[in-house]
Amino acid sequence: MEFFDAAAILQAYRSPVNNQLLTLSAGSHADRARESGQAGNRAAISESLVVLWGNPAGLLFFYFIFFIFYFKTMDREELKKRTKVYAHRCVKLAIALPDTPLGRHVRMQLIKCGTSVGANYRSACVAQTRASFTSKLNIVLEEVDESCFWLEFIVEEKLLSQSRVTALLSEGKELTSLFASSTRTLRSDK
Repeated sequence: MEFFDAAAILQAYRSPVNNQLLTLSAGSHADRARESGQAGNRAAISESLVVLWGNPAGLLFFYFIFFIFYFKTMDREELKKRTKVYAHRCVKLAIALPDTPLGRHVRMQLIKCGTSVGANYRSACVAQTRASFTSKLNIVLEEVDESCFWLEFIVEEKLLSQSRVTALLSEGKELTSLFASSTRTLRSDK
């Protein structure tokens, strides 16, 4: 069992009230969804809410598992929105940079790579071949990593306060990790 295999965790969940093993249908729905290529994990987890509703500890456990599943099973549309929001945030931060030669240079670099993340991910989603998808996803990875570089540079050069950049840098690192993992998986599945 993987650490984040929520369906297996839900199947093995024991009620803290009476130590009774709960019978949940999440596993079979999630397995069928994986086999058919559909994203049915959230629906499977939602069905489990009925079983866990009467138990406060069970409900807390449900929300924990739901968020694991939500972030693990992010689909293309959700990731398109996330990369677009990242682009908007990069632009807004870049506009706030001081109007100095260095500030203008970093502003343009951050706008270019930050907006390129969302644009190239959308392009990858409509790729006609697996090789094209992999190539475009590698570009997304490079661009999001470059935007992280510029965000770190902004903090190091004290162009903006660290508190103003931290949240966006954190999102950039999460996206870098996500796309790095995706490209590794694509390479290993050849």
